[in-house]
Amino acid sequence: MLAVYFVANATGVTLTFSQQLLMIVAVTLGSIGTAGIAGAGPVVLLAVMEMVGMPATTGSAAAAAFALVLGIDVILDMGRTLTNVCGDIVGTSIVAKTEGMLDISKWEITTDIKNHMANKESTGV
Repeated sequence: MLAVYFVANATGVTLTFSQQLLMIVAVTLGSIGTAGIAGAGPVVLLAVMEMVGMPATTGSAAAAAFALVLGIDVILDMGRTLTNVCGDIVGTSIVAKTEGMLDISKWEITTDIKNHMANKESTGV
């Protein structure tokens, strides 16, 4: 959503209240459907830009501003993916724990692992 504001500001477009409301609804619905898809941010951004009347046609100022967003979206996408994966891990762990299917012993550090890590630290490898 901030990316749409950035593109609007960079191109000199003032978003009306109805455009902002439409943008909030579109981004909310779009984020629900694309949460698990890596790299979906730019696609949603293009769709929302089109909805609020800022199409990124070839040579337009909106296309140039969109290109600037693409440059940093890779870094942001890594954070979104990490958040999604961590949320999935926590959610499945909670369900497994409540259903009695979580085997904690598989996650405990054994003496073999401790010895191996101590040997790695002492040899500097």
